[in-house]
Amino acid sequence: MLIVHVGSKTWPPRHGGVEKVVFDLATAFPTSSVVFANTSEEQVKEGAPPVFQLRKGFFSSIKQLIDFAKNCNDTPIFHFHKETSIPLALFIRLLGYRCVLTLHGFGWRIARWSYWQRCALWLLDLVAYFCLQRIIFVGQYDWQTVRRWLPLSHLRWIPNGVVASKFARKEVIDADSWVYIGRISPEKNLLGLVEEAAFRGIRLHIYGPLDLRDHHFAACFRKLVQAPGITWHGPLPFEQVIETLKRYGTLVNVSYSEGLPVSVLEGASCGLKLVLSDIPQHKTLNFPCVRYVKPHQLNFEYLPIGDGDDNRQHVLKHYSLDAMIKGYQLVYDELDYASIKK
Repeated sequence: MLIVHVGSKTWPPRHGGVEKVVFDLATAFPTSSVVFANTSEEQVKEGAPPVFQLRKGFFSSIKQLIDFAKNCNDTPIFHFHKETSIPLALFIRLLGYRCVLTLHGFGWRIARWSYWQRCALWLLDLVAYFCLQRIIFVGQYDWQTVRRWLPLSHLRWIPNGVVASKFARKEVIDADSWVYIGRISPEKNLLGLVEEAAFRGIRLHIYGPLDLRDHHFAACFRKLVQAPGITWHGPLPFEQVIETLKRYGTLVNVSYSEGLPVSVLEGASCGLKLVLSDIPQHKTLNFPCVRYVKPHQLNFEYLPIGDGDDNRQHVLKHYSLDAMIKGYQLVYDELDYASIKK
């Protein structure tokens, strides 16, 4: 059984999110996984899964994937990630290949898209629900929302997972500082986060690549991070994420929309307190040491109460990497068994 992952922006991952999930799944089964990423930034190390750069253009990508499948000894299972991969997934499925789609959030919830773009994304999702063999939701709220209207058995919920330490942190270098790790883009509410942190005198450390598609947003962000106490460190290599998080006392994520943010799980797994926007995707995580804030009216006057180590234990119990991998393995086995029966 060969699994072909399609939809990762970069290899290796830059800052968690979708790329980190793809990385964890592919490296969990290195001898039976292949990755097609939009950009591969380093040569693949020995023992790691093969990685290819996905060609630009819809039909070029289709031809590349079909040519690869034809040269395989066994018919592969294609695992697509994100809504932007749905057109590819539908075409590949039309050709008779087995397909899995993981939705890491809904694009039609993001305000920066126009009304008609959001309608198109919603319709695209709807077509995928009926045409693809397995649809995986990483967020419980998203899965419950769709299942309420479409109680289809092939719609599954598999939460993202991370490796959590079995032991609490011995010391925190910068316990009074807050940290944000992730993409820096309008829907992540970084401008509001920086303004409120600067107003409250909170020392805030930001790690992540700046989204340059919105030039006005990028210019405003660069200006705001000049404020005292605000530090933008740029992108953070994924292998440095955990050790970096352990330096700080509180992780903050006040985005308008999410699927299931890996960075929040990673922060919690290190025993950090959490400040999160009160969107359903955050609240259904049920972390014990968290302060929720309204993303449109940020107020950091009140800090999280409790012990951040309770969050670490919550991750160990509910969001482990092993549980995520077992969930996807079950999906792959189901599709493989179904094809053998035929």
